[in-house]
Amino acid sequence: MLEAGSVSPATAEKDFLRYEEAQAEGKKAQALLAQAQQRFRAAQAGLQIDGCRTLSYSKIRQREINTEIADLHSFVSLTK
Repeated sequence: MLEAGSVSPATAEKDFLRYEEAQAEGKKAQALLAQAQQRFRAAQAGLQIDGCRTLSYSKIRQREINTEIADLHSFVSLTK
């Protein structure tokens, strides 16, 4: 279209840049998907990829829940 003269060079350049940006966004989305799939497979295998390395997620969550339960018991004791 540029060679035929139906599109100005500035318009062609702008369209080409948009095309390159769209390709980069697509590659970024593919990388994020691959990363999410890897985390999912690791979670299915019981492995932890993200977060604290000293305790497993289940141990951390268990501590959080125990803390919440203790807080609720304290709250109930105070309201009696």
